[in-house]
Amino acid sequence: MIITKEIEIFVHNTKVKYYKNIGYNVKKGGDIIVVKVKDLPLSSHYKVVSKCDFCGSEYNINYEKYILNEKRNNGFYSCKKCRSENSSKTKKIKYGDAKYCNKEKIKETLMEKYGNDSPMRINEFKEKQKKKMEDLGLRPKPEERTNWKNYRIEVNNITYGNKKLLLKKWDGHDYYDKKYIKDNFNSYKPTDAFYPTIDHKISILYGFINKISPKIIGDISNLCITKKCNNSAKGSKNDDDFILILDLASNLQDNKHNH
Repeated sequence: MIITKEIEIFVHNTKVKYYKNIGYNVKKGGDIIVVKVKDLPLSSHYKVVSKCDFCGSEYNINYEKYILNEKRNNGFYSCKKCRSENSSKTKKIKYGDAKYCNKEKIKETLMEKYGNDSPMRINEFKEKQKKKMEDLGLRPKPEERTNWKNYRIEVNNITYGNKKLLLKKWDGHDYYDKKYIKDNFNSYKPTDAFYPTIDHKISILYGFINKISPKIIGDISNLCITKKCNNSAKGSKNDDDFILILDLASNLQDNKHNH
């Protein structure tokens, strides 16, 4: 179950209409508001505190992942340590047997029907998984997608695949203002302005407008880590433009102090 009842969020331009439609006082993208967790979009990446339905332990988890976990398991949510117990309970409900498993039969059926015993190598199976995600509201349906949304989804998927390596290579400094922010992961919540986030040096919007391949925009060479406030201030600007603005602001500040 979810413990968090309300959460402070940064409203992106694409979500202004969504929150207005459900009754929140949002004027423009960039507003910071407090919303009820149940009002978050199902695909929201904001972290919430959840409680394992089996051991009672509490964890921080992306709202999207919580919803997917719960829907896949008949309304139960389990932590990693309780997955086996959750699996047993789910199998008991679905098949009447908590230990139900027939791997060889599954492989045999897959081989006979699709010519491959690995689901992830079967296009038809992957398409069914996409459809399931769409039905759960965790992936936009084809008719709901615009070219921009498709492009952004592809970039974000590539970016997510590079996340671990990026964090591993990171020296802990903010790419834009050079301040050390690695400890901010523990000092601030994901919704706070000083929490570290991944940014695209060449912005996703610039890439889309100029028909740059999503593989280039999501590539690790185009990724950096900065505070959430810097990421928001940068918006759709490219890194060189934003750095120039920061330098000008810094010079103005220095001149002000000197006078």
